Amino acid sequence: PLPRGPYLDLTHPGTIADAKGLRRTDKVAGSRRNGKGKERADNAPKKRSRVHRVSSDSDDDEPPSKRAKGGRPAGSTSYGKAELTNMFDIVEDLKPIGQRGWKEVERKQNKWAKANGYAVRPPKAIENKFKGYLRLKKPTGDAECPPEVKRAHELEALMNERVGTRELSDAESQSDDDSSDVEVTAVARRAPSPPLKRKSRASGGDLAAKLSAAFDPEAQRSRDDARAHRSSENTQILTLTQQVRDAQALSESLRTQNTVLQGRLHDAERQLDRVTVRADIMAEFAQRGDQFSQRSEPQRGRTRHPSAPPRPRREPVRCEHIYADGGAMTYWLSDSTDDYDENENPFEPSPFHSFPVPRKSRSRSRNSRAVSRRRTPTPGPSRLRNQVLASPERPTPSVSGNTVELVVTPQRGESLTYIISP
Repeated sequence: PLPRGPYLDLTHPGTIADAKGLRRTDKVAGSRRNGKGKERADNAPKKRSRVHRVSSDSDDDEPPSKRAKGGRPAGSTSYGKAELTNMFDIVEDLKPIGQRGWKEVERKQNKWAKANGYAVRPPKAIENKFKGYLRLKKPTGDAECPPEVKRAHELEALMNERVGTRELSDAESQSDDDSSDVEVTAVARRAPSPPLKRKSRASGGDLAAKLSAAFDPEAQRSRDDARAHRSSENTQILTLTQQVRDAQALSESLRTQNTVLQGRLHDAERQLDRVTVRADIMAEFAQRGDQFSQRSEPQRGRTRHPSAPPRPRREPVRCEHIYADGGAMTYWLSDSTDDYDENENPFEPSPFHSFPVPRKSRSRSRNSRAVSRRRTPTPGPSRLRNQVLASPERPTPSVSGNTVELVVTPQRGESLTYIISP
Protein backbone atom coordinates (compact mmCIF):
# COMPACT_ATOMS: atom_id res chain seq x y z
CA PRO A 1 0.00 0.00 0.00
CA LEU A 2 1.06 3.56 -0.70
CA PRO A 3 2.00 5.75 2.25
CA ARG A 4 -0.13 8.58 3.41
CA GLY A 5 0.57 11.74 1.48
CA PRO A 6 -0.61 14.23 -1.12
CA TYR A 7 -0.29 11.67 -3.92
CA LEU A 8 -3.23 9.50 -3.03
CA ASP A 9 -5.18 10.71 -6.05
CA LEU A 10 -2.60 9.25 -8.44
CA THR A 11 -3.68 6.00 -10.07
CA HIS A 12 -1.20 5.54 -12.95
CA PRO A 13 1.52 3.05 -11.95
CA GLY A 14 4.20 4.69 -14.07
CA THR A 15 3.58 8.13 -12.64
CA ILE A 16 3.65 6.72 -9.13
CA ALA A 17 6.96 4.96 -9.82
CA ASP A 18 8.51 8.13 -11.22
CA ALA A 19 7.29 10.15 -8.25
CA LYS A 20 8.89 7.71 -5.83
CA GLY A 21 12.10 7.45 -7.81
CA LEU A 22 11.59 3.81 -8.74
CA ARG A 23 12.23 2.01 -12.03
CA ARG A 24 9.33 1.12 -14.24
CA THR A 25 8.72 -2.50 -15.21
CA ASP A 26 8.47 -3.57 -18.83
CA LYS A 27 5.93 -6.32 -18.19
CA VAL A 28 2.26 -5.60 -18.40
CA ALA A 29 -0.79 -7.75 -17.99
CA GLY A 30 -0.88 -10.53 -20.57
CA SER A 31 2.75 -10.13 -21.62
CA ARG A 32 3.49 -13.77 -20.90
CA ARG A 33 1.19 -14.86 -23.69
CA ASN A 34 2.58 -15.52 -27.14
CA GLY A 35 1.98 -12.68 -29.55
CA LYS A 36 0.98 -13.00 -33.17
CA GLY A 37 2.47 -11.57 -36.30
CA LYS A 38 3.93 -8.10 -36.10
CA GLU A 39 3.14 -7.70 -32.41
CA ARG A 40 5.44 -10.57 -31.57
CA ALA A 41 8.21 -9.14 -33.74
CA ASP A 42 7.92 -5.68 -32.16
CA ASN A 43 8.02 -7.06 -28.64
CA ALA A 44 11.11 -9.19 -29.30
CA PRO A 45 14.13 -8.01 -27.29
CA LYS A 46 16.85 -6.36 -29.33
CA LYS A 47 20.33 -7.80 -29.39
CA ARG A 48 23.01 -5.68 -27.87
CA SER A 49 26.63 -5.70 -28.80
CA ARG A 50 28.92 -7.12 -26.22
CA VAL A 51 31.04 -4.64 -24.35
CA HIS A 52 34.35 -5.78 -22.98
CA ARG A 53 34.70 -4.58 -19.46
CA VAL A 54 38.08 -3.71 -18.09
CA SER A 55 38.84 -4.89 -14.60
CA SER A 56 39.31 -2.23 -11.95
CA ASP A 57 42.69 -3.68 -11.00
CA SER A 58 44.24 -2.55 -14.28
CA ASP A 59 45.69 0.92 -14.64
CA ASP A 60 43.56 3.70 -16.15
CA ASP A 61 46.33 4.61 -18.60
CA GLU A 62 46.25 1.19 -20.37
CA PRO A 63 43.91 1.02 -23.39
CA PRO A 64 41.16 -1.60 -23.34
CA SER A 65 42.02 -4.92 -25.01
CA LYS A 66 40.34 -5.64 -28.36
CA ARG A 67 39.72 -8.85 -30.23
CA ALA A 68 41.76 -9.60 -33.33
CA LYS A 69 39.64 -9.37 -36.48
CA GLY A 70 40.31 -10.45 -40.08
CA GLY A 71 41.26 -7.99 -42.80
CA ARG A 72 44.36 -6.33 -44.14
CA PRO A 73 47.65 -6.75 -42.37
CA ALA A 74 48.86 -3.91 -40.19
CA GLY A 75 50.41 -1.01 -42.11
CA SER A 76 48.89 -1.94 -45.49
CA THR A 77 47.63 0.82 -47.75
CA SER A 78 45.03 0.80 -50.48
CA TYR A 79 45.69 1.34 -54.17
CA GLY A 80 45.61 4.91 -55.33
CA LYS A 81 44.25 6.10 -58.64
CA ALA A 82 47.71 6.78 -60.08
CA GLU A 83 48.91 3.37 -58.93
CA LEU A 84 45.96 1.61 -60.58
CA THR A 85 46.48 3.57 -63.81
CA ASN A 86 50.14 2.59 -63.96
CA MET A 87 49.26 -1.06 -63.24
CA PHE A 88 46.71 -1.13 -66.07
CA ASP A 89 49.24 0.45 -68.45
CA ILE A 90 51.84 -2.19 -67.66
CA VAL A 91 49.29 -5.01 -68.10
CA GLU A 92 48.20 -3.53 -71.44
CA ASP A 93 51.80 -3.46 -72.68
CA LEU A 94 52.82 -6.94 -71.53
CA LYS A 95 49.47 -8.80 -71.73
CA PRO A 96 50.60 -11.52 -69.29
CA ILE A 97 49.12 -14.96 -69.79
CA GLY A 98 51.23 -16.92 -67.29
CA GLN A 99 53.27 -16.67 -64.14
CA ARG A 100 56.27 -15.39 -66.01
CA GLY A 101 54.30 -12.45 -67.40
CA TRP A 102 52.77 -11.54 -64.04
CA LYS A 103 56.22 -11.58 -62.43
CA GLU A 104 57.37 -9.07 -65.02
CA VAL A 105 54.32 -6.89 -64.28
CA GLU A 106 55.08 -7.09 -60.55
CA ARG A 107 58.73 -6.13 -61.12
CA LYS A 108 57.88 -3.06 -63.20
CA GLN A 109 55.08 -1.97 -60.84
CA ASN A 110 57.31 -2.17 -57.74
CA LYS A 111 60.08 -0.32 -59.58
CA TRP A 112 57.66 2.49 -60.42
CA ALA A 113 56.31 2.50 -56.84
CA LYS A 114 59.80 2.95 -55.36
CA ALA A 115 60.55 5.79 -57.73
CA ASN A 116 57.28 7.63 -56.96
CA GLY A 117 57.06 6.93 -53.23
CA TYR A 118 54.34 4.25 -53.19
CA ALA A 119 54.28 1.02 -51.22
CA VAL A 120 55.99 -2.05 -52.66
CA ARG A 121 53.43 -4.80 -53.19
CA PRO A 122 54.12 -8.40 -52.14
CA PRO A 123 54.08 -11.25 -54.69
CA LYS A 124 50.69 -12.16 -56.13
CA ALA A 125 49.17 -8.90 -54.83
CA ILE A 126 49.01 -7.14 -58.22
CA GLU A 127 47.62 -10.24 -59.97
CA ASN A 128 44.96 -10.72 -57.28
CA LYS A 129 44.01 -7.04 -57.49
CA PHE A 130 43.53 -7.24 -61.26
CA LYS A 131 41.53 -10.47 -61.06
CA GLY A 132 39.44 -8.97 -58.25
CA TYR A 133 38.15 -6.31 -60.66
CA LEU A 134 37.24 -9.08 -63.12
CA ARG A 135 35.31 -10.99 -60.46
CA LEU A 136 33.41 -7.92 -59.30
CA LYS A 137 29.67 -8.46 -59.83
CA LYS A 138 27.34 -5.93 -61.36
CA PRO A 139 25.42 -4.00 -58.69
CA THR A 140 21.64 -3.96 -58.66
CA GLY A 141 19.66 -1.01 -59.95
CA ASP A 142 20.83 1.52 -62.53
CA ALA A 143 24.34 1.88 -61.13
CA GLU A 144 27.16 2.81 -63.46
CA CYS A 145 30.15 0.52 -63.97
CA PRO A 146 33.39 1.94 -62.49
CA PRO A 147 36.07 2.86 -65.05
CA GLU A 148 38.60 0.53 -63.41
CA VAL A 149 36.29 -2.45 -63.94
CA LYS A 150 35.69 -1.50 -67.58
CA ARG A 151 39.39 -1.21 -68.31
CA ALA A 152 40.09 -4.53 -66.56
CA HIS A 153 37.57 -6.29 -68.84
CA GLU A 154 39.08 -4.61 -71.91
CA LEU A 155 42.54 -5.82 -70.94
CA GLU A 156 41.18 -9.33 -70.40
CA ALA A 157 39.77 -9.30 -73.95
CA LEU A 158 43.20 -8.28 -75.29
CA MET A 159 44.86 -11.08 -73.34
CA ASN A 160 42.37 -13.64 -74.68
CA GLU A 161 42.93 -12.38 -78.21
CA ARG A 162 46.66 -12.82 -77.78
CA VAL A 163 46.16 -16.38 -76.62
CA GLY A 164 43.96 -17.04 -79.68
CA THR A 165 46.64 -15.88 -82.12
CA ARG A 166 49.18 -18.33 -80.63
CA GLU A 167 52.29 -16.23 -81.13
CA LEU A 168 55.43 -18.32 -81.26
CA SER A 169 57.76 -15.50 -80.18
CA ASP A 170 57.90 -14.72 -76.47
CA ALA A 171 56.89 -11.04 -76.28
CA GLU A 172 57.51 -10.94 -72.53
CA SER A 173 61.27 -11.35 -72.89
CA GLN A 174 61.51 -8.79 -75.74
CA SER A 175 61.64 -5.05 -75.45
CA ASP A 176 58.95 -2.68 -76.63
CA ASP A 177 61.06 -1.57 -79.60
CA ASP A 178 61.22 -5.09 -81.05
CA SER A 179 57.45 -5.60 -81.01
CA SER A 180 55.61 -5.05 -84.27
CA ASP A 181 52.04 -5.30 -85.42
CA VAL A 182 52.91 -7.34 -88.52
CA GLU A 183 51.49 -10.85 -88.38
CA VAL A 184 53.75 -13.58 -89.61
CA THR A 185 52.02 -16.21 -91.70
CA ALA A 186 53.63 -19.58 -92.39
CA VAL A 187 53.67 -20.58 -96.04
CA ALA A 188 53.87 -24.26 -96.94
CA ARG A 189 56.22 -24.99 -99.80
CA ARG A 190 56.65 -28.33 -101.46
CA ALA A 191 59.35 -29.63 -103.72
CA PRO A 192 58.32 -29.90 -107.35
CA SER A 193 57.18 -33.39 -108.26
CA PRO A 194 59.14 -35.21 -110.95
CA PRO A 195 57.44 -35.56 -114.33
CA LEU A 196 55.59 -38.80 -114.95
CA LYS A 197 57.09 -41.14 -117.47
CA ARG A 198 54.46 -42.71 -119.66
CA LYS A 199 55.01 -45.22 -122.36
CA SER A 200 54.04 -44.38 -125.87
CA ARG A 201 51.01 -46.00 -127.36
CA ALA A 202 51.41 -49.33 -129.15
CA SER A 203 52.17 -48.93 -132.77
CA GLY A 204 50.34 -50.70 -135.55
CA GLY A 205 53.11 -53.25 -135.94
CA ASP A 206 52.73 -54.46 -132.35
CA LEU A 207 48.97 -54.87 -132.79
CA ALA A 208 49.46 -56.94 -135.92
CA ALA A 209 52.01 -59.12 -134.14
CA LYS A 210 49.61 -59.76 -131.27
CA LEU A 211 46.77 -60.66 -133.64
CA SER A 212 48.95 -63.03 -135.62
CA ALA A 213 50.13 -64.69 -132.40
CA ALA A 214 46.53 -65.09 -131.20
CA PHE A 215 45.31 -66.69 -134.44
CA ASP A 216 48.40 -68.82 -135.02
CA PRO A 217 47.37 -72.49 -135.69
CA GLU A 218 50.18 -73.83 -133.56
CA ALA A 219 49.10 -71.71 -130.59
CA GLN A 220 45.48 -72.76 -131.03
CA ARG A 221 46.52 -76.41 -131.22
CA SER A 222 48.54 -76.14 -128.03
CA ARG A 223 45.62 -74.49 -126.25
CA ASP A 224 43.27 -77.23 -127.42
CA ASP A 225 45.69 -79.92 -126.23
CA ALA A 226 45.97 -78.31 -122.81
CA ARG A 227 42.19 -78.04 -122.55
CA ALA A 228 41.73 -81.71 -123.51
CA HIS A 229 44.40 -82.76 -121.02
CA ARG A 230 42.65 -80.88 -118.21
CA SER A 231 39.31 -82.39 -119.19
CA SER A 232 40.73 -85.94 -119.13
CA GLU A 233 42.32 -85.31 -115.73
CA ASN A 234 39.01 -84.07 -114.33
CA THR A 235 37.24 -87.17 -115.69
CA GLN A 236 39.81 -89.47 -114.10
CA ILE A 237 39.48 -87.68 -110.78
CA LEU A 238 35.69 -88.10 -110.84
CA THR A 239 36.03 -91.81 -111.75
CA LEU A 240 38.52 -92.49 -108.95
CA THR A 241 36.33 -90.64 -106.49
CA GLN A 242 33.33 -92.79 -107.42
CA GLN A 243 35.42 -95.97 -107.13
CA VAL A 244 36.62 -94.98 -103.68
CA ARG A 245 33.04 -94.28 -102.63
CA ASP A 246 31.88 -97.70 -103.90
CA ALA A 247 34.78 -99.44 -102.16
CA GLN A 248 33.90 -97.78 -98.89
CA ALA A 249 30.26 -98.84 -99.22
CA LEU A 250 31.32 -102.43 -100.05
CA SER A 251 33.70 -102.59 -97.08
CA GLU A 252 30.97 -101.34 -94.79
CA SER A 253 28.55 -103.97 -96.13
CA LEU A 254 31.13 -106.74 -95.66
CA ARG A 255 31.84 -105.54 -92.15
CA THR A 256 28.14 -105.72 -91.33
CA GLN A 257 27.82 -109.23 -92.79
CA ASN A 258 30.88 -110.33 -90.85
CA THR A 259 29.30 -109.07 -87.65
CA VAL A 260 26.07 -110.94 -88.40
CA LEU A 261 27.93 -114.17 -89.18
CA GLN A 262 29.95 -113.89 -86.00
CA GLY A 263 26.73 -113.53 -84.04
CA ARG A 264 25.26 -116.63 -85.71
CA LEU A 265 28.44 -118.62 -85.07
CA HIS A 266 28.33 -117.64 -81.43
CA ASP A 267 24.69 -118.72 -81.20
CA ALA A 268 25.49 -122.09 -82.76
CA GLU A 269 28.38 -122.61 -80.35
CA ARG A 270 26.14 -121.77 -77.42
CA GLN A 271 23.48 -124.19 -78.57
CA LEU A 272 26.08 -126.92 -79.00
CA ASP A 273 27.35 -126.27 -75.48
CA ARG A 274 23.82 -126.50 -74.11
CA VAL A 275 23.17 -129.79 -75.88
CA THR A 276 26.45 -131.21 -74.61
CA VAL A 277 25.67 -130.15 -71.04
CA ARG A 278 22.19 -131.65 -71.23
CA ALA A 279 23.59 -134.91 -72.55
CA ASP A 280 26.11 -135.06 -69.70
CA ILE A 281 23.36 -134.36 -67.18
CA MET A 282 21.14 -137.10 -68.59
CA ALA A 283 24.02 -139.57 -68.54
CA GLU A 284 24.76 -138.68 -64.93
CA PHE A 285 21.15 -139.21 -63.93
CA ALA A 286 21.05 -142.51 -65.79
CA GLN A 287 24.15 -143.70 -63.95
CA ARG A 288 22.67 -142.63 -60.61
CA GLY A 289 19.45 -144.49 -61.46
CA ASP A 290 21.42 -147.69 -62.05
CA GLN A 291 23.20 -147.30 -58.75
CA PHE A 292 19.93 -146.72 -56.92
CA SER A 293 18.30 -149.76 -58.46
CA GLN A 294 21.18 -151.96 -57.28
CA ARG A 295 20.98 -150.73 -53.67
CA SER A 296 18.91 -152.76 -51.19
CA GLU A 297 18.23 -149.84 -48.91
CA PRO A 298 18.27 -146.15 -49.91
CA GLN A 299 20.51 -143.78 -48.05
CA ARG A 300 18.99 -140.93 -46.22
CA GLY A 301 20.29 -137.41 -46.50
CA ARG A 302 20.97 -134.91 -49.20
CA THR A 303 22.28 -135.93 -52.55
CA ARG A 304 25.08 -133.76 -53.83
CA HIS A 305 25.21 -133.08 -57.51
CA PRO A 306 28.11 -131.72 -59.49
CA SER A 307 27.87 -128.03 -60.09
CA ALA A 308 27.13 -126.98 -63.62
CA PRO A 309 29.72 -124.82 -65.37
CA PRO A 310 28.88 -121.13 -65.22
CA ARG A 311 27.32 -119.68 -68.30
CA PRO A 312 29.29 -116.69 -69.55
CA ARG A 313 27.26 -113.66 -70.45
CA ARG A 314 27.89 -111.81 -73.62
CA GLU A 315 27.30 -108.12 -74.17
CA PRO A 316 24.98 -107.17 -77.06
CA VAL A 317 26.71 -106.41 -80.35
CA ARG A 318 25.60 -103.41 -82.42
CA CYS A 319 25.19 -104.19 -86.12
CA GLU A 320 24.45 -101.84 -89.00
CA HIS A 321 23.19 -102.87 -92.42
CA ILE A 322 23.56 -100.31 -95.21
CA TYR A 323 21.48 -100.83 -98.34
CA ALA A 324 22.85 -100.08 -101.80
CA ASP A 325 19.76 -98.05 -102.78
CA GLY A 326 20.12 -95.86 -99.71
CA GLY A 327 19.17 -96.15 -96.06
CA ALA A 328 20.51 -98.23 -93.23
CA MET A 329 19.26 -100.56 -90.49
CA THR A 330 20.72 -100.89 -86.98
CA TYR A 331 20.06 -103.92 -84.76
CA TRP A 332 21.62 -105.59 -81.71
CA LEU A 333 22.77 -109.20 -81.39
CA SER A 334 22.41 -110.56 -77.87
CA ASP A 335 23.23 -113.93 -76.27
CA SER A 336 20.98 -116.73 -77.55
CA THR A 337 20.75 -118.16 -74.05
CA ASP A 338 18.74 -115.22 -72.77
CA ASP A 339 15.53 -117.17 -73.29
CA TYR A 340 16.81 -119.93 -71.07
CA ASP A 341 14.66 -120.49 -68.00
CA GLU A 342 16.72 -119.49 -64.98
CA ASN A 343 14.31 -121.26 -62.62
CA GLU A 344 14.80 -124.55 -64.44
CA ASN A 345 16.93 -126.83 -62.28
CA PRO A 346 18.41 -129.66 -64.32
CA PHE A 347 19.59 -131.32 -61.12
CA GLU A 348 16.12 -131.72 -59.64
CA PRO A 349 15.90 -135.35 -58.54
CA SER A 350 13.29 -137.69 -59.89
CA PRO A 351 10.26 -138.61 -57.77
CA PHE A 352 11.54 -142.19 -57.87
CA HIS A 353 14.58 -141.07 -55.88
CA SER A 354 12.94 -138.50 -53.66
CA PHE A 355 10.41 -140.78 -52.00
CA PRO A 356 12.13 -144.08 -51.12
CA VAL A 357 10.02 -146.62 -49.28
CA PRO A 358 11.43 -147.33 -45.76
CA ARG A 359 11.27 -150.74 -44.11
CA LYS A 360 9.17 -149.56 -41.27
CA SER A 361 7.32 -146.29 -41.07
CA ARG A 362 7.47 -144.62 -37.66
CA SER A 363 4.19 -142.76 -38.20
CA ARG A 364 2.23 -145.90 -38.94
CA SER A 365 -0.90 -146.36 -36.86
CA ARG A 366 -2.76 -149.54 -36.10
CA ASN A 367 -5.55 -148.93 -38.63
CA SER A 368 -3.20 -147.66 -41.39
CA ARG A 369 -2.54 -149.72 -44.46
CA ALA A 370 0.85 -151.30 -44.86
CA VAL A 371 2.99 -149.96 -47.71
CA SER A 372 4.77 -152.48 -49.86
CA ARG A 373 8.50 -151.98 -50.10
CA ARG A 374 8.59 -153.33 -53.63
CA ARG A 375 6.09 -150.83 -54.87
CA THR A 376 7.24 -147.39 -56.01
CA PRO A 377 4.92 -144.41 -56.37
CA THR A 378 4.05 -143.57 -59.93
CA PRO A 379 4.39 -139.85 -60.84
CA GLY A 380 1.29 -138.07 -62.00
CA PRO A 381 0.70 -136.35 -65.32
CA SER A 382 1.91 -132.99 -63.91
CA ARG A 383 5.35 -134.45 -63.19
CA LEU A 384 5.79 -136.28 -66.47
CA ARG A 385 6.68 -133.02 -68.24
CA ASN A 386 9.66 -132.33 -65.95
CA GLN A 387 10.52 -135.98 -65.33
CA VAL A 388 14.11 -136.87 -65.98
CA LEU A 389 14.43 -139.98 -68.09
CA ALA A 390 16.90 -142.61 -67.02
CA SER A 391 18.24 -145.36 -69.19
CA PRO A 392 20.61 -148.12 -68.34
CA GLU A 393 22.78 -147.11 -71.24
CA ARG A 394 24.53 -143.76 -71.58
CA PRO A 395 22.94 -141.77 -74.45
CA THR A 396 25.36 -140.81 -77.20
CA PRO A 397 24.39 -137.75 -79.26
CA SER A 398 25.01 -137.84 -82.99
CA VAL A 399 25.89 -134.55 -84.73
CA SER A 400 25.22 -134.10 -88.44
CA GLY A 401 25.86 -130.59 -89.75
CA ASN A 402 23.95 -128.11 -87.59
CA THR A 403 21.55 -130.78 -86.21
CA VAL A 404 22.09 -132.81 -83.02
CA GLU A 405 20.11 -136.06 -82.53
CA LEU A 406 19.85 -137.54 -79.01
CA VAL A 407 18.10 -140.89 -78.21
CA VAL A 408 17.12 -141.59 -74.56
CA THR A 409 15.68 -144.97 -73.38
CA PRO A 410 13.99 -144.94 -69.93
CA GLN A 411 13.52 -147.95 -67.67
CA ARG A 412 9.82 -148.04 -68.40
CA GLY A 413 8.32 -147.06 -71.66
CA GLU A 414 9.58 -146.54 -75.15
CA SER A 415 12.77 -144.72 -76.10
CA LEU A 416 12.60 -141.02 -76.95
CA THR A 417 14.48 -139.20 -79.70
CA TYR A 418 15.44 -135.48 -79.37
CA ILE A 419 16.48 -133.56 -82.48
CA ILE A 420 18.06 -130.15 -81.74
CA SER A 421 18.72 -127.75 -84.58
CA PRO A 422 19.57 -124.00 -84.58
